[in-house]
Amino acid sequence: MIRLFLFLVLFIMLGNAFAQSNHTSADSVRRLVDIPPQADYNIDKYLAANLRYPADARKHNIDGRVNVQFIVNKDGSISDAKVVGNKHLYAGCEEEAVRLIKEMPKWKPAKVNGQPVKAYYTQPVTFRL
Repeated sequence: MIRLFLFLVLFIMLGNAFAQSNHTSADSVRRLVDIPPQADYNIDKYLAANLRYPADARKHNIDGRVNVQFIVNKDGSISDAKVVGNKHLYAGCEEEAVRLIKEMPKWKPAKVNGQPVKAYYTQPVTFRL
Protein backbone atom coordinates (compact mmCIF):
# COMPACT_ATOMS: atom_id res chain seq x y z
CA MET A 1 0.00 0.00 0.00
CA ILE A 2 2.83 2.38 0.89
CA ARG A 3 4.62 1.49 -2.34
CA LEU A 4 1.51 2.32 -4.35
CA PHE A 5 1.16 5.65 -2.54
CA LEU A 6 4.84 6.52 -3.15
CA PHE A 7 4.52 5.51 -6.78
CA LEU A 8 1.48 7.77 -7.25
CA VAL A 9 3.21 10.72 -5.56
CA LEU A 10 6.29 10.24 -7.73
CA PHE A 11 4.15 9.89 -10.87
CA ILE A 12 2.27 13.12 -10.10
CA MET A 13 5.50 15.02 -9.35
CA LEU A 14 7.14 13.85 -12.58
CA GLY A 15 4.01 14.66 -14.55
CA ASN A 16 3.96 18.22 -13.19
CA ALA A 17 7.65 18.71 -13.92
CA PHE A 18 7.21 17.45 -17.49
CA ALA A 19 4.16 19.66 -18.07
CA GLN A 20 6.04 22.73 -16.83
CA SER A 21 9.08 22.06 -19.00
CA ASN A 22 6.94 21.84 -22.16
CA HIS A 23 5.04 25.03 -21.39
CA THR A 24 6.10 28.07 -23.43
CA SER A 25 5.05 31.48 -22.23
CA ALA A 26 3.77 34.09 -24.63
CA ASP A 27 7.05 36.02 -24.37
CA SER A 28 9.47 33.11 -24.65
CA VAL A 29 11.98 33.13 -27.50
CA ARG A 30 11.32 30.31 -29.97
CA ARG A 31 13.81 28.16 -31.80
CA LEU A 32 11.21 26.19 -33.76
CA VAL A 33 8.55 28.18 -35.60
CA ASP A 34 6.06 27.63 -38.41
CA ILE A 35 7.39 30.58 -40.44
CA PRO A 36 10.92 31.86 -39.72
CA PRO A 37 11.69 35.58 -39.41
CA GLN A 38 12.86 37.28 -42.57
CA ALA A 39 14.10 40.66 -43.72
CA ASP A 40 11.95 42.78 -46.05
CA TYR A 41 15.12 43.78 -47.88
CA ASN A 42 18.15 42.10 -49.40
CA ILE A 43 20.22 41.28 -46.32
CA ASP A 44 23.43 40.67 -48.32
CA LYS A 45 23.19 44.11 -49.96
CA TYR A 46 22.49 45.71 -46.58
CA LEU A 47 25.54 44.06 -45.01
CA ALA A 48 27.81 44.92 -47.96
CA ALA A 49 26.69 48.55 -48.04
CA ASN A 50 27.00 49.14 -44.29
CA LEU A 51 30.07 47.07 -43.33
CA ARG A 52 32.97 49.13 -41.99
CA TYR A 53 36.04 46.92 -42.31
CA PRO A 54 38.01 47.25 -39.05
CA ALA A 55 41.37 48.97 -39.58
CA ASP A 56 43.23 46.40 -37.47
CA ALA A 57 41.72 43.54 -39.50
CA ARG A 58 42.63 45.29 -42.76
CA LYS A 59 46.19 45.95 -41.50
CA HIS A 60 46.69 42.26 -40.65
CA ASN A 61 44.86 40.91 -43.74
CA ILE A 62 42.21 39.21 -41.63
CA ASP A 63 39.11 37.98 -43.39
CA GLY A 64 36.51 35.31 -42.82
CA ARG A 65 33.01 34.90 -41.40
CA VAL A 66 31.43 35.86 -38.09
CA ASN A 67 28.11 34.26 -37.08
CA VAL A 68 25.81 36.55 -35.13
CA GLN A 69 22.76 35.20 -33.30
CA PHE A 70 19.99 37.62 -32.44
CA ILE A 71 16.32 37.78 -31.53
CA VAL A 72 13.68 39.04 -33.92
CA ASN A 73 10.97 40.40 -31.63
CA LYS A 74 7.21 40.26 -32.27
CA ASP A 75 7.33 43.77 -33.76
CA GLY A 76 10.26 42.83 -36.04
CA SER A 77 12.88 44.75 -34.06
CA ILE A 78 16.30 43.19 -33.45
CA SER A 79 17.74 42.56 -29.97
CA ASP A 80 20.31 40.54 -28.04
CA ALA A 81 22.85 40.23 -30.86
CA LYS A 82 25.91 38.15 -29.97
CA VAL A 83 28.68 36.26 -31.73
CA VAL A 84 28.23 32.48 -31.71
CA GLY A 85 30.44 29.61 -32.79
CA ASN A 86 33.95 28.60 -31.89
CA LYS A 87 35.89 30.31 -34.69
CA HIS A 88 36.77 33.96 -34.06
CA LEU A 89 38.45 36.51 -36.30
CA TYR A 90 39.18 39.18 -33.64
CA ALA A 91 40.79 42.47 -34.78
CA GLY A 92 37.42 44.21 -34.38
CA CYS A 93 35.46 41.94 -36.74
CA GLU A 94 33.13 40.55 -34.04
CA GLU A 95 32.29 44.03 -32.77
CA GLU A 96 31.59 45.26 -36.31
CA ALA A 97 29.38 42.28 -37.10
CA VAL A 98 27.31 42.84 -33.95
CA ARG A 99 27.04 46.58 -34.72
CA LEU A 100 25.76 45.81 -38.22
CA ILE A 101 23.12 43.40 -36.94
CA LYS A 102 21.93 45.73 -34.16
CA GLU A 103 21.43 48.56 -36.68
CA MET A 104 19.42 46.51 -39.20
CA PRO A 105 15.95 47.75 -40.11
CA LYS A 106 13.01 45.75 -38.76
CA TRP A 107 12.27 42.27 -40.06
CA LYS A 108 9.05 40.34 -40.53
CA PRO A 109 8.67 38.40 -37.27
CA ALA A 110 8.46 34.63 -37.03
CA LYS A 111 5.01 33.09 -36.73
CA VAL A 112 3.50 30.18 -34.85
CA ASN A 113 -0.14 29.33 -35.57
CA GLY A 114 -0.38 32.56 -37.57
CA GLN A 115 0.68 34.73 -34.62
CA PRO A 116 3.96 36.71 -34.43
CA VAL A 117 6.46 35.36 -31.89
CA LYS A 118 9.97 36.19 -30.70
CA ALA A 119 12.50 33.93 -32.41
CA TYR A 120 16.24 33.36 -32.65
CA TYR A 121 18.01 33.83 -35.95
CA THR A 122 21.70 33.45 -36.88
CA GLN A 123 23.18 35.55 -39.67
CA PRO A 124 26.71 35.12 -41.05
CA VAL A 125 28.64 38.33 -41.69
CA THR A 126 31.52 37.90 -44.15
CA PHE A 127 34.69 39.98 -44.07
CA ARG A 128 36.57 39.76 -47.36
CA LEU A 129 39.52 41.96 -48.44
